[in-house]
Amino acid sequence: MPSGRLPGACWMSLVFLLLIGCLLPAGVHGQYSLRFEPQDLVVPDGGSISVNCSTDCPHPQSFHLETFLPKKSLGQGLRWAAFQLSNVTNDSQILCSSFCYRFQLSTSSNITVYREWTCLEGGMALGGGGGGVTQAARYPGKEGPWLGAMSVSWRKGHLRLYETSSCSGPPFSPALPMRPPRLDVPRFLVGTSCQANCTLDGLFPASEAQVELALGDQTLNHTVERRKDSITATATSTWSAEQEGTREIVCTVTLGGETRETRENVTFYSFQGPILNLSELSAPEGTTVTVTCAAGSRVQVTLDGAPAVALGQPAQLQLNTTETDDKRRFFCNATLKVDGMTLYRNTSVQLRVLYGPKIDRAKCPKRLKWKDNTNHILECQARGNPDPHLRCVHQRSQLEVPVGTPFLVTLNYSGTYLCNAASSRGTYNLTVVMRVQDSNSAVVALMVALVILGLVTVLTALLYVFVIKRQSDTYQVNPRSPTWLPLRSRQPDQAGGEEPS
Repeated sequence: MPSGRLPGACWMSLVFLLLIGCLLPAGVHGQYSLRFEPQDLVVPDGGSISVNCSTDCPHPQSFHLETFLPKKSLGQGLRWAAFQLSNVTNDSQILCSSFCYRFQLSTSSNITVYREWTCLEGGMALGGGGGGVTQAARYPGKEGPWLGAMSVSWRKGHLRLYETSSCSGPPFSPALPMRPPRLDVPRFLVGTSCQANCTLDGLFPASEAQVELALGDQTLNHTVERRKDSITATATSTWSAEQEGTREIVCTVTLGGETRETRENVTFYSFQGPILNLSELSAPEGTTVTVTCAAGSRVQVTLDGAPAVALGQPAQLQLNTTETDDKRRFFCNATLKVDGMTLYRNTSVQLRVLYGPKIDRAKCPKRLKWKDNTNHILECQARGNPDPHLRCVHQRSQLEVPVGTPFLVTLNYSGTYLCNAASSRGTYNLTVVMRVQDSNSAVVALMVALVILGLVTVLTALLYVFVIKRQSDTYQVNPRSPTWLPLRSRQPDQAGGEEPS
């Protein structure tokens, strides 16, 4: 049974391993690599080759090249090492390795050897009565000798009567793929030059391959680039407007007596325009401006706002410029049909109208009411072409108010302001009345209102008590007794008499 301390030790070991994994450099996780330059080498029999082994590791250590071929170092830098291999006689594989942060990186490359054929001549076996001897030129390869030559000699005694020999054919079969070359050329071409690229992969040896590019019956000057087992030819041809139409470009690759060919049709065309012109790019307000759109004789043009025109005819539009036409953009579209396909082009131009400055009253209120010690923005805006300069100045104190930017409103800003927009096309004036309220005036007004309200309340109460209440008192009348006497008026002459009982 394990002791109680063993689980703790296991956890400590696990944590230690995790810390090591976190502290390892990025290359350990496969972010750094080792590479050969060049890759997949092709070397003649007995030749030599130079290779370069490099890495993207920041601090690599000790480059090693593993091979059975004779080698020597050509130099070494911080992240590379160069070697020369000599007396290469067989196909082989080479391996380069290095250490990055104590972890090994490795890469490999293949070497392919090819041999030139030779016609071998050996000694003749002499027959006593003369005769013929057949000799084969032998090529020692992996699959055994190659029989590629024959020699026949007729002798009589020591006198050579007749001799013939033949030695033909290489000891290897050139590799030419069955697929045709890839010809990259646009189907439709506009302008005065044509560029074509022809590429074929899977050649061996690529150094023996020949490539040709032709436009119709004209062979094009081209440059050839060979890389490993591929060949690429690039050609540029010029043409004139008289050569418009469909023509054929041919790419031919030849190797070992075999040929691969690709043909492509290219349609050369001229698409001029559209050309969009204004009689005046910057016209004063009220001026008549003519807009014209034109292209080639086989091109259909349309201009926004202009009536439709026939094929090859220019489109025109006239307008009397106003302020609303400033920065107006006109569009012209051109259409050309080539070999059953419709091609499009378009262009545009902008008109500038020169007009005097104006201030929009809707964006610049006539009266403003603000409070003291508050931030506000005077939103007045002026328009015009060229752009006018806008200033708002107090008519008495000449105090200028910032326009379009926040500012602190104080009591001294109260008053009438003259807003002036000026440019080379004239001036425009507008008045703005700004009223700034003192922050204490509101308190005083509130107190006065409260006092008035209190006085009204007191007067209303007094009126109720002394007027309305008094007129509405209630008097109690005793009910009539069983014996009662009606009141009679008293005559003046009976003033001293007794009252009747």
